[in-house]
This record gives sequence, structure tokens and C-alpha cells, in this order.
Amino acid sequence: MAIHRASGSRAPSNRNGLSKRQTRPDTFVAKRLNRKKFGYVGDVHIRGDVSVADQLVIGGKLVVEGNLEAGQIYCFGEIEVKGHVRAAELVVGVGVQVGRSVTVSYLETGCDAEYLASMLGLADAEDDVDDSYLDKLVHPEILEEIQLERDDYGLREYSVIVGEDLECDGICTVGGIQVSG
Repeated sequence: MAIHRASGSRAPSNRNGLSKRQTRPDTFVAKRLNRKKFGYVGDVHIRGDVSVADQLVIGGKLVVEGNLEAGQIYCFGEIEVKGHVRAAELVVGVGVQVGRSVTVSYLETGCDAEYLASMLGLADAEDDVDDSYLDKLVHPEILEEIQLERDDYGLREYSVIVGEDLECDGICTVGGIQVSG
């Protein structure tokens, strides 16, 4: 999977989207996202709809102002969507907040980076995660912030907040579930 860097960045960058002059990757910002696969090591903010046919992997926080649809969604941080979410799998490091409805086969929150990496097939036979792969999925500075956020999320009452309907076949969450609809 190609890891994308933020558009509009002027500084030279390496393959992970990191500027040689900065420690944290720029936020990837776009009006909409329509791809077969998409991955980014940092935060992503989409001002419209997201449609990813296969796998969406986000190293930081994902904010979508429209609807989010993908085969599999793996986000190391938190997901905020104003519209609807539709996916086969939705696996999140911190929590998910959706303004409208969620339709997924499987939903899991509170996952640490090693677990997410193993779900992506990056663990060896002894179930150890190769750190070099982790660096390609999430920037180390963001990973530290997410760990602090995950620790804080454990104190929150809800890790899944849905504005309308929640339809899923399986769910595993560290906090409560709030469905307003």
C-alpha cells in the first residue's frame, strides 16, 4: 500500500510523507477521497465523502465531513465522521464518533498499535510486530500522542458515539456505546 504525504508541503520529504525539517507529518487534507486503497502515517481531514474499495489505514486521527465507506478501516487514532459510516471492518485505536449511522460487520475500539499492525498482517510467527513496519504505518510522535489519548479514553464513558443507528454483527469496545437515534 502506498503511503501518501500531505499535499501543499513545500519541504523535501521521504517516502512516508515526512518533511526533512519536521518531526510530525502534515495533515493530509482533501475535498474528497476516492481510491482502491489509501494509507497515511499522520492525520487525515477530508472535507467531503470518502470511498475506498479495499483498505483504509490511517496513522493518526481521521476526520470526515461527509460519509465514509471502505472495505476495511484501520485507524491508529480517533475517527470523527459527520455523515454515515459503512464498512466490513472498523478497527480503531481510540474511539469513533459518527453524526449519522454506522453499518459494519465488525467494530473494535481501544486497540494498541501492535494489535493493529498484527491485524494488518505485519506480525511474524511469534506474534512480534516488526518496528520498521510500525514506523511506516504511524509516525512515532503521533503514536505517543495516541497512547496518551487511549489512556485518557479509558476514563471516558463512551468510546463509540453514534447519532442515529448502529448496525453491526460483532463489537468489542473499551468503553460504552451511545446511540442517539
